[in-house]
Amino acid sequence: QHDLLQYLSNYQDVCFMGQTLHNAAHVREATVLHILNHIFKSKDILHRHSMKIKNHQMMIKKAHQDAKVSKELGVSKNEKKDMNIAKDEILEIGKDQGFTRPRILVVLPTKASALRFMKVLFELLPAGTQIQNKKRFLQEFSTEVSETPTEVEMRQFKRDQLDASVSYNESDLANESHP
Repeated sequence: QHDLLQYLSNYQDVCFMGQTLHNAAHVREATVLHILNHIFKSKDILHRHSMKIKNHQMMIKKAHQDAKVSKELGVSKNEKKDMNIAKDEILEIGKDQGFTRPRILVVLPTKASALRFMKVLFELLPAGTQIQNKKRFLQEFSTEVSETPTEVEMRQFKRDQLDASVSYNESDLANESHP
């Protein structure tokens, strides 16, 4: 989990092929931790950016008020130039202030895996965090999916094979007869 989180936190492209049934929960948790870290960093940057815009707008408002006073006294070309630069800076700063602010997209193969993923995310969120449509999500993704008897048998067969291979490896390690 630590190694995977290290690669993710450096924003490196990662193709992790080592997920098993035994470490799936740890991999999921590491991924959720990285996602939450990214969301909170982005939110903090956006908040600081908004404050910067607000401060610039207040400066422009003050400059306009000062300009009205100075108009009576006479405004220099430098003061007009400074006011135009401040307006351009606000336009430049405000470019990331769109209507929606999606930060991540997680694509998972099944409803069940999406539900497990989101439950981990819900658990790791700070207390008091409001989640829109959480109840609806849980209702839609918690529905039982009917499986054919063949699918149930196949899944049980795969689990039995996995359990047999794990117990075989453990007994080899205990006897020190592994290759």
